[in-house]
Amino acid sequence: MLRYLRYWPLWLAIVLTPSLLAWAQPVQQLTKTVSSSYAVTKNTTVDLSNKYGQILISTWKEDSVVVNVTITAYEKSNEAIGKLMDRVMVDVHYFGGFVTVKTILDKNSSLLKERWNSLMDDSKTLTNKNKISIDYKVTIPEGSTLVLENKFGDVYISGRVSSPNISMAHGDLKAHVFDGLTRMDMSFGKINVKQIDQGFLNLRSADLVLQTTGDLDLTSSSSVVNINEVNNMKLDSRNDKVIINHIQMLRGTSSFTDMKIERLDGFVNYHLKYGEVVISNVQSAFSNLDIQSDSGDINVTFDPGAYVSMNITGSQDNLYLSKNLLQLDRTVIDEKDKIVTLIGSAGLKKDVQSSVNLSSNSGDIFVYLSDQKGVK
Repeated sequence: MLRYLRYWPLWLAIVLTPSLLAWAQPVQQLTKTVSSSYAVTKNTTVDLSNKYGQILISTWKEDSVVVNVTITAYEKSNEAIGKLMDRVMVDVHYFGGFVTVKTILDKNSSLLKERWNSLMDDSKTLTNKNKISIDYKVTIPEGSTLVLENKFGDVYISGRVSSPNISMAHGDLKAHVFDGLTRMDMSFGKINVKQIDQGFLNLRSADLVLQTTGDLDLTSSSSVVNINEVNNMKLDSRNDKVIINHIQMLRGTSSFTDMKIERLDGFVNYHLKYGEVVISNVQSAFSNLDIQSDSGDINVTFDPGAYVSMNITGSQDNLYLSKNLLQLDRTVIDEKDKIVTLIGSAGLKKDVQSSVNLSSNSGDIFVYLSDQKGVK
């Protein structure tokens, strides 16, 4: 046995030496730039599609679009880097009110496909640089309509753009103001936007930070959503964490999602499966609160001055109510599972009464009506 073992160092040297030589080869770099500019009319649409690079979009008051592209390739030989660079083309043209900008990759090249597929594996060899990057700097008239697609790269948008349609994967988005109707699809990235007038957003394994929005239709899974202020929101959520500071109206469904609302002014119509919904401050002038839960928890606190008509259904062992709600009429509807319904009015009497309907088949229900002392 020992006579075989003594050959191991030799075999290791034979195997490792070519690998070490490959790692020692210097990496070549080649950069190419492409520039275009067009005088455009009002209401121009800019359509940009890219992969493997960063996009910087800025707005100005000029009636023109300026496109600057920097293509940078990295390889271990001049021949390889030349072949790689030759297989990347940028197509820019303007026709009929549309400026179209597209990164074109030679799909017939097996070499290019290999390079794309090996980006992550080669990153160590290239000191964390990809084999190629295609970076855009685009200036468009303020208020232009933007259609944008980018994969494996970040996007930065300054100024105001109109009715953007954005599709991204494996990259982050930072933007200022989106006017009109925004459509956005994001996978595996982060979004930080100051303002969206109206939006349809589809998130998958993404993070959203949004300061303010009017009407928002959000479909999301395995994401983190943080919204400061929203007027009207429709939500379809799976396995998310949703935090809303201030909302007027909410409609939606969720599964395995934890939702936290700091302040509610209007109404909620919400159905959750597992997870939880917490509303820390339901304003006294709210209209309706309807939350139905399958194995999820409900936690609601009402502002002093609220006058509510309560209908609460849940397991007696899972109901946690403030003292001023203990006078509600109690009816046992399932003795075996100890399911009860509590019905009645509570709060400071006034002309307009709000409606509360809470139900959970097995989750906890916490309801707290703040002390009315000192409220007129």
